[in-house]
Amino acid sequence: MAQLFNEWGVRYIKIDGCGPGSGDQLSPHLAPDCRQVLLMMGRAFRRHDIWVEVSWYLDPGYADEWAIIANGARVYIDIESYSTRTMTSTTRMLDRFQHVVPWIAKRAVLGHRSGFYLDLDAVLVGMTTPWNGRCIDGLDSDAVRRTYISFWALVSSVFCIGADPRLLPDKYIAMLHHPDVLDIHQSGVVAVPLPFSDPWHFCQVWYKALDNVVCVGLFNTAYYPLVSMSWLDLEVRFALADVGIAGNARAKDVWTGSDLGLVHGAYSTRLAPGACQLVLLSPL
Repeated sequence: MAQLFNEWGVRYIKIDGCGPGSGDQLSPHLAPDCRQVLLMMGRAFRRHDIWVEVSWYLDPGYADEWAIIANGARVYIDIESYSTRTMTSTTRMLDRFQHVVPWIAKRAVLGHRSGFYLDLDAVLVGMTTPWNGRCIDGLDSDAVRRTYISFWALVSSVFCIGADPRLLPDKYIAMLHHPDVLDIHQSGVVAVPLPFSDPWHFCQVWYKALDNVVCVGLFNTAYYPLVSMSWLDLEVRFALADVGIAGNARAKDVWTGSDLGLVHGAYSTRLAPGACQLVLLSPL
């Protein structure tokens, strides 16, 4: 089978229903234990340089084995909303944050060193209909779209756009092709979260060290559809010491490219619900 797929030019395979596990506390064990079969399939496909993705909602407790079997693992259910009007929603996107956290304990087998990556599912930013040019991604604002792309980049998730790029408007292509964001993503390093500072885990800070800089993502994950949310604007803060910087640093906003000046001791910003700021810190 692997040889035939190779002859067809296939370079990406996703296998659903992989177990043991696949599920949560309410609906556990949704897939049978098929590790032996998956190991044989994985070896065969990878022999032909075919990317192997195991899915879905995989149990991080078996991460050491998934890393031998495959190149990537889905961490949660489909991001698509299966609506007749939109592809996904802001809520479904923000749900991904909590499902990455259990994998952080297995960070040693994730990333460029092992060639095994998290898969948060497709990036549906800007999906547009060919018949009327209407954006149907279901995301509520460009700020939310930047949060979507930023988080996938921070954890170096498998990054499939899930749309015909010829139909994406230029502004969404620019978001998806932002050179600094792509560099953060292509580092292959998985970001880690700082301890949550509020009981609802709305204010989130994720960071990872790159060459001579530290990349930090600040997020306000508070979001309630159909509710006036200005009262949920939140200040998100972190101390430089918490992200491994002793002393001061110069900060740059990744998305805008603007110089944020010198940071002494700590940094904070106020974010609307669903919004983020992606910052590069150069230690001084």
